[in-house]
Amino acid sequence: MRIRPALQQDIPLLALIGAQAFGNDHIYAHFYPFRDVYPRDFYEGILMTLRKSFVTPGHQILAIELEANDLSSCISPQELLRSRLVGYMTFVCHGSSDQKAAWNTDTTEKRLQRELLAIQEAEIPNRAVSKENIANFYNEERQILGDLGNSVECPTLAVLPEFQYMGFGSRTFEHAQKIIWEKGMEMVLDASQAGLPLYLKRGATVEGHVHLKSKIERIGNLEVMLPEVSVPVMRSRPQRSKMML
Repeated sequence: MRIRPALQQDIPLLALIGAQAFGNDHIYAHFYPFRDVYPRDFYEGILMTLRKSFVTPGHQILAIELEANDLSSCISPQELLRSRLVGYMTFVCHGSSDQKAAWNTDTTEKRLQRELLAIQEAEIPNRAVSKENIANFYNEERQILGDLGNSVECPTLAVLPEFQYMGFGSRTFEHAQKIIWEKGMEMVLDASQAGLPLYLKRGATVEGHVHLKSKIERIGNLEVMLPEVSVPVMRSRPQRSKMML
């Protein structure tokens, strides 16, 4: 596998990967309560998030790409030819201006793209999303983590369902951990039920939990019951011995 910075032309496919990876995720059920009713809006919501991230200073997206030597262990040639991209990981640097610039430097073109995306988002409301639920979640997460200075937040690690539990996610996490630690920064993230063992195994610690209560969401005549979820909020601090490996 190859881990590389995402290209702008990768973004639509990465959004599709995200929609497939989180189509049954309980946390995303709260973020996008009506994803099953409006699957296109669910995809568009992830697409918009990635497009904004791509042009925002301090944000970065890493793409997970298959290579030919991955064929022997997990997939057929036909699957490899269809697409080499199988996942992605996103980052938000909360450090100084210089640290943010090292992750994604701002330009006039990026500022213009952000303005255009804001207009597009306002003109075409997303029917699947609950911005209130998302905002409440991250507000609670911030209260647990406190000051995020000199840290890099990792909101998303997505791998296509058919390529999960094959090591792609764990190797990407280790790669990101190494990059962040080498900069002397901490990694902060939240964990799904599937991701928690992976993060614990690699030294991340649980700082607290965001508790999402079971509730009914309504839009028009539609009702959706959201599950109760306890989401671990985690921190991964630089470890000198591992940084020297």
